[in-house]
Amino acid sequence: MLPPFLRRSPKKISNPLRHAKDFCMTYSQWYQEHALKHAKIVEKLAHLSDDEVIAYFDYENMKSTHPDFCPLYGMNQKCHDIDKLNCYLCGCPYFRYDDNGVQKVHGKTVYSYCSINAKERGVFESGDSIHCNCSECTLPHRAGMIKKCFSRKWEQIICSCGDQDGVFPASINSSTTIKTEETKAKSPA
Repeated sequence: MLPPFLRRSPKKISNPLRHAKDFCMTYSQWYQEHALKHAKIVEKLAHLSDDEVIAYFDYENMKSTHPDFCPLYGMNQKCHDIDKLNCYLCGCPYFRYDDNGVQKVHGKTVYSYCSINAKERGVFESGDSIHCNCSECTLPHRAGMIKKCFSRKWEQIICSCGDQDGVFPASINSSTTIKTEETKAKSPA
């Protein structure tokens, strides 16, 4: 997942993570705002089956019917370069964060991480911050994943997946490994 507060860039961005200084809201603010936007759309789809709701959240449909749902829609850009991008789980259920910082690693504050340590995960480091870079992971944008954990209440999916206590937002646990570029270089492949 890209950091959720992409708001101000009018040009096409090859890697929105490089523009972290331009972000204007916290993870918590984004999740709360996104949950409300998501709920308003799903409420209008009450007459549809679960499969039809999932299909409705296809990137092309969402871009044309709900252009304000994602700031990338206005730039005609996807967050992940896949053909069948589904936007239902924008905000991965495995993405964990703490706006105050999760832990310190090599003197930098970790603000987010992947709770399942997906092999596609990356790290974005800037100044004294470390954030999870999910731009290579497409897991939450595939219909199979969405069907596996589907709920019409987006925040329930985000709270329950991969976290025993269901805290929203979920916080780090001691078994999570956060790999920075420095620790990746030191660890065996």
